[in-house]
Amino acid sequence: MVALTFDDGPHKSCTPKLLDGLKERGVHATFFLMGQSIPGNEDLVRRMQEEGHLIGNHSYSHIQLTHAGEEKVCRAVEEMCGCSPGIKWVNDLYLGGKKLCGILCEGADDAVIVGIGLNLRTPEGGFPPDIPAAALDCPVEGRALARAIRERLLTADPYESLEEYRIRQLVTGKDVTVHPAAGAPYPAHAVRVDDRGRLVVRTGEGLQALDSGEVSVRFE
Repeated sequence: MVALTFDDGPHKSCTPKLLDGLKERGVHATFFLMGQSIPGNEDLVRRMQEEGHLIGNHSYSHIQLTHAGEEKVCRAVEEMCGCSPGIKWVNDLYLGGKKLCGILCEGADDAVIVGIGLNLRTPEGGFPPDIPAAALDCPVEGRALARAIRERLLTADPYESLEEYRIRQLVTGKDVTVHPAAGAPYPAHAVRVDDRGRLVVRTGEGLQALDSGEVSVRFE
């Protein structure tokens, strides 16, 4: 059995061609639509239904729920330890220009697993000189901080979290080096974080939105 699914529509120019091709071949598919793409394209949604396709919800604006993790860790650390980390796109927390925490989110069935690596204490003798790392070094117990983070994650509003993610973003407005998943690194200027949590950068070829890879930046 093969199931065809298409995400992020409807698109005024692409979706009609796709529907024409499916109709010509007698094939049905499932379209996961974004709420913000529907106004002005209601005729395409009706056509999907009339031609026997299934329609699913792909959120309103395709916001990346993983960004709630970074924002909620920042808030918990701020409230319990009295320091204010910043966020380096895409999923690192920095304090005083040094890495404090790394966060990784993975989907598993109907859940999201959030992995958080947070430096609670500076090791005896300090961090190696070639590792620009920071630690909280506050009297709060690790398990208490973990509970506080968990409580905030369970009640996270992803739209509110994205706004806070933008406010705490450290790379916006800075020159960066982009390290793509494939290909050589290249210089760019970080412009903003868009509504999907992508980092919009400017290169010699214009603007582009990054949804994967890494960026490096020099903190003064």
